[in-house]
Amino acid sequence: MLQRRHLLVPAVLALLLGSAVPAVADDAPPTTEAVAEATVEPTTEPTEEPTAEATEEPTAEATTAPTTDPTAEPSPEPTAEAAPAAQPNRARAPKAVAKQLEAVAAPSTVTTATALTDALSACESGDVITLGADITLTTAATTGCDLTLDLAGHALVVPSIVVSADRHLTIDDSATGGTLTAASSSIFEAGIQVTDARLTINGGTISATGARYAAGIGGGGEWGNDGGNSGIITINGGTVTAQGGYYSAGIGAAGWGFGQVITINGGTVTADGGDGGAGIGSGYNRPFESIAITGGSVTAAGHGGGAGIGTSISSDTGGSISIGAGAQVTADSDTGSAIGGGEHGAGRGTVSINGTARVTGTLDTSMSTFSVGATGRLVGSTTNEAAGPRLIGDAQLNPNVVHNAGVIAPTSVAPEVLISGHHYTVVASTGTVTVYAPSIEAGFGALPAAPARRGVDVFAGWSHGGDPIGATTTLPGSSTDGEPVTIALDADWDEGVASFDPAGSVRLIAGNDPVDLDLGLVDGHGDPVTVDPSDWDLSVPADLDLAHDADGWHLTGARPGSATITATTEAAGRDYTATLEVTVTAGPVASMDLDFAGQAKQGETITMSVSSTDARGFDTGDVTDDVTFTSSVASDVIDGNRITFPHASPHIVTATHANGTTATLRVEVTPAAATPTDAESTDAEPADAGSTGRQNDEKATAALADTGSATSPWWLAAALGLVLAGAAVVRRAQRR
Repeated sequence: MLQRRHLLVPAVLALLLGSAVPAVADDAPPTTEAVAEATVEPTTEPTEEPTAEATEEPTAEATTAPTTDPTAEPSPEPTAEAAPAAQPNRARAPKAVAKQLEAVAAPSTVTTATALTDALSACESGDVITLGADITLTTAATTGCDLTLDLAGHALVVPSIVVSADRHLTIDDSATGGTLTAASSSIFEAGIQVTDARLTINGGTISATGARYAAGIGGGGEWGNDGGNSGIITINGGTVTAQGGYYSAGIGAAGWGFGQVITINGGTVTADGGDGGAGIGSGYNRPFESIAITGGSVTAAGHGGGAGIGTSISSDTGGSISIGAGAQVTADSDTGSAIGGGEHGAGRGTVSINGTARVTGTLDTSMSTFSVGATGRLVGSTTNEAAGPRLIGDAQLNPNVVHNAGVIAPTSVAPEVLISGHHYTVVASTGTVTVYAPSIEAGFGALPAAPARRGVDVFAGWSHGGDPIGATTTLPGSSTDGEPVTIALDADWDEGVASFDPAGSVRLIAGNDPVDLDLGLVDGHGDPVTVDPSDWDLSVPADLDLAHDADGWHLTGARPGSATITATTEAAGRDYTATLEVTVTAGPVASMDLDFAGQAKQGETITMSVSSTDARGFDTGDVTDDVTFTSSVASDVIDGNRITFPHASPHIVTATHANGTTATLRVEVTPAAATPTDAESTDAEPADAGSTGRQNDEKATAALADTGSATSPWWLAAALGLVLAGAAVVRRAQRR
């Protein structure tokens, strides 16, 4: 219901507070004074009389507005003579108030074309007009205030809706299924005309078609003058279809009209420009201010040279177009740029893509600076995203640059167009892939084909600089000058392997029984490859023998030593070589030789060493650390391989190996040299020759060293005494 209640509040308050109301006859219409008292708002002074100005407006409304009873006769025009003196009559006041309520109140729900037309023309800001039935208007509807038109699930058909200058129309559908169809046939008239006004669409199914030189939704104008600008248009929801007239946008400005601010936050929007007009944007020969698509699904097509989103034909560009991360946009143009400038345009605008922009036609980089953000995708249709726009430019203009931090899937790129950021040339031995995305897969590309199989190797993939590169790998680097970053790929292989088993190395004993081996080849998957034994080219050093029979391969060694065997075979054009390190050792220690260093004298220490050979006489090396030493003389002191002899005599030293082999050595320990005493010094008194001889003999006897026994046998002492006595007899006989 159209709200006029603020005019009646003072009268109602007066009734509640007991204020005086002029009395009227039961059958007399309210006088001008009575109406004024009933409707005028109170002043700051309650006792102040209402002015004449305050009484005129409500009187006029009261006498012209329809009552709630359509059959009631209109009240006669009051005269000065007919007006009785104002007398307090509270009992009659409610009738006057009721008549005023009937006179000024209009319904907010309309069910007829007349009621809708009246409500639109008589509305006040903030009103909500709700359809209560399907309505068809035969003439254009004009809004006279800021209001909301609620379709409420009903259908409204109208040639055109014209939003008055500086007014704001909001279209909504509080129920579901509400539709609005506005198809103008009057030249210069838009389906929903918003020139110098504002329009917000929150819901409903809206179809708007502009007449010649007028937009579907937006501007209407005149030939030869500045056409109707687009106004400020915001679409938050609903399903919106708009068709522009000649030289005019589907959504935007009329021919020769400027595009102002167009914002699409949601809904499903389809906009087609007329011949020479943009799908969404400015009119012929005029620029636009800004087009922002933050969400929803938008399809826009320009025709006759108009851009899908941007300017119509022969227009200056200069405006900004942004496609937000939540938006899905499809744009196309027959001969203009799908996004940006129309054909034969000039100037330079900006296009920022952070959502998905689907373009299968031409994208002209010469009239707009394009940037694709990290979440942006400039691709083809939903059925073939890889076949995106044809990027063209103007070789006379500089730069024709697209800054790409997201994904571009162009069908072709003209030589004058430079793409910075994600721009790579991936080069392999089997082909080259150009990528305008962070990875090959994101750019709808494929890795170069695998190279031809090499031997029995298996292709394991590509790498760059030692790092694996796959379809989803983030490619390194970024183009700073529009030239591609080159990514050179190397083929990685799981190679076939030839090997011995046991692998690597083997030990065997010289002259012993052969060692059994296996020699084979596997492919890159690890599966065996059959190789005839005769197809192995063997390199076997002397003193080794590698032979094959029905039981396999057998290796023998003739003498101790180390050597390397190689075996090479060819498979599918590639050689594979197995190597085996062979160590041939002598057999177990069978004999040993003892030797020592040092002097074998009484009280001295010698160091023993032991060398050995096996049963076949092959040197088995020094085994000193592997033997235990013993001596035939119990008093000898043995520490490892060091032996000390306290006594002079023959000593038998025995070495026993850990395997039980023994060897002996006879060591003759000689006495230590005698040391002179003090009594034998040169200061002693001389003696005669006889006594000297005896003394020397005695000294010689006394000086005889210990021969190995602490106490000499008695017979040895007796024999020595006889020898000495005989010597004395001989010397006496010589003196005679």
